[in-house]
Amino acid sequence: MKMNDFFPISLEIDAQKLTADLHTCLHRQWKEHFNTRDYSGSWTAIALRSQSGNAQDITANVSELPFMDTALLNECSYFKSILDQFQFEKETVRLLRLQPGSVIKEHRDHGLGYRFGEFRLHIPIITDAAVEFIVDGKNIPMKRGECWYADFDLPHSVKNDSERERVHLVIDGKRNEWTDELFRKAGYDFEEEKEQLKPQYSEETINNMIEGLEKINTETSRNMIADLLERKKKIAEKKIAEPAVDLSKKYVPSKVIMDKSGLRFRWTYTGTKRFTEPFFSDTLALCKGFVENRVPVETSAQDLLRYAGTVDAAAPAAFVFHVSRCGSTLLSQMLSESERCIVLSEVPFLDDLLRLDLSYPGMVDEELAEQLFKAAVQVYARRSDKQETQLFIKCDSWHTLFYERIRRCFSGVPIILLYRSPMEVTRSQDKMRGMHAVPGVLPPAIFGLEQETLPEISQELYFAKVLESYFSAYENILEKDHAAFPLSYHEGAEGMLQAIMKYTGFVPDEKEMTAILERTRYHSKNPTAVFEEQQEEKLISEYMLKSCEAFQRLEQKRMLE
Repeated sequence: MKMNDFFPISLEIDAQKLTADLHTCLHRQWKEHFNTRDYSGSWTAIALRSQSGNAQDITANVSELPFMDTALLNECSYFKSILDQFQFEKETVRLLRLQPGSVIKEHRDHGLGYRFGEFRLHIPIITDAAVEFIVDGKNIPMKRGECWYADFDLPHSVKNDSERERVHLVIDGKRNEWTDELFRKAGYDFEEEKEQLKPQYSEETINNMIEGLEKINTETSRNMIADLLERKKKIAEKKIAEPAVDLSKKYVPSKVIMDKSGLRFRWTYTGTKRFTEPFFSDTLALCKGFVENRVPVETSAQDLLRYAGTVDAAAPAAFVFHVSRCGSTLLSQMLSESERCIVLSEVPFLDDLLRLDLSYPGMVDEELAEQLFKAAVQVYARRSDKQETQLFIKCDSWHTLFYERIRRCFSGVPIILLYRSPMEVTRSQDKMRGMHAVPGVLPPAIFGLEQETLPEISQELYFAKVLESYFSAYENILEKDHAAFPLSYHEGAEGMLQAIMKYTGFVPDEKEMTAILERTRYHSKNPTAVFEEQQEEKLISEYMLKSCEAFQRLEQKRMLE
C-alpha cells in the first residue's frame, strides 16, 4: 500500500461524547443521498455545515458560495469542539449513515485528495468489524472514535455487512501549512506526492526529450536526463507488472479519467454477463467481483476509437428519452427479457462522454467527444452471438437536452420521447430525488440555468425549471424530427410495448411476450417486488403551469398519431 492512500490522524476523541451529539441529530430529518446510482439500500445524511446553512443541504461543494454552520451544529457542542481543533478552512461537514445490508458502490470523487489541495476526514461514531471500507482495493480498519484520511480520488466503496447502522462524521477541508504539518506527523510522504504530480510522459516522448537534452549537454540537462531515465525505467517495470489486456475479451469502458497526463479510460470486464439490471451501474457492481477486475485496466482515448472499429455490434433500434419517473426503467426491463436485445440503461460512461466539455472546459473539443460517444456505443453493443440484433439505449433524463449531439452521432435512429404528467413526476421526486432534481448536482447550464441563480431559488422552483426544459425540448424535437415519437406513461406497459413494436419493428415471439408480460407485474427497480400503483392527488403548482401546458399539447399530438 502507498502511504498516501489512507492513514489515521492522531486526535484525542471521546467516543461517548460523539454518541451523545449523534443522538441529538438522530431524531431530525435525514435525507437520502442524492446520487442514487452510487448505492443500494439506504444511505442518508444530515449537514452540520453547508453552503446554504440548511441541515438538509447535503451536497458537497457545488458553487462558489462560502460554507456556514447549520443550526444543528450549534446544538452539538462536542462536534463543534472537534471542528474547532482543526485549523484549516472547513467546507461541507456531514453525518453519513449507512443502514445494514446497504452498499456504496465503487466510485471516485475526482480531485478529492490531499495532493490536489482538498481532503476529506472520516470519524466513525457507530461502526462494526463487518463494515468494509475499501480504497483502491484495500480495506481501511477504521474504529469508533478514530480519525482517518483517505485519498478519495482513488476508487472506493463501502459495504455494511453488520446488523447495525454505520454512522461517520465526515469533514471536508482545504489544505494549508497547518495541515501539511499535521499530515507530516501522520506519515504523509511528500516525496511520493511530488512523483504523483509530475507530468506523465509516454516512453516515446521521454526518448525525444532525452535526445534534445543530450544536444544541450549541460549539468542541468544531464540531471534532467537522469530523472527521465528513472521515469523510463518505471514505465518498463509497470509494463512487466501489468501486461496488456485483450479488450475483445468482453471489456467495456466504464470511467473517464482526466489528469495531467490527459484523457484516458478505465475498463471493466463483463465476461458473458448480459446487461439485464435496472441500471447499468448495477451491472458494473456485479461485475466488480470478477477476478479480471482486480487489476485496473486503463487505455488512452485513441485506444477506444481504434478498438471500436473492430467490433461486431448490434445496430441501434431506438434511444429512449424520458422526463424521469415515467416508466422508462420498466420499459428497458421488459426489453431485456428478450435475448435478441442488448439494453443499455443509463450507462454512467455514456453520460460522462456527453458532458465531457462541461466537466473539462477547453480540454476536449466537441468533435472528439462525439467520436468517443459513437465509439463507446459501438463497444457496448458488441454482440456475444448472432442472435443479438437489437440495441436499445435508455438515456438519463437530462440527455434529452443533448438531443442535437446524439442525433448527429446517430441520424435516423428512432427516438422515443417518454413522458408523464409533471405533477405525478414531481410527487415521485418528492419521495426520493434523483440527481437532476437537486440544485447544483448537475451543471445548471444543462437546463439553461446560471450557477449564480441557484441560491436564490427553492428546490421546488428548480425542479419546475428542469421539467420545463425537458417538455420544451420534447416539443422542439417533435417539430423537426420525423423519427421522434411521443409515448405516454398512461398508455401502460402493454401500450408502451406496442409503441416500441410500431416504431422500431421489434416484434417479440410468443416465449418473449410471455416473459415480458410477466415482468410488468413487478416493480421496475426491484424485480422481486410486486408493483402496486399509488394514486395520490397533487395540486398543480404555479411553478408547473408551463410544463403542464406542454404536457397537454404532447397528449393532443400523441392522440392524433
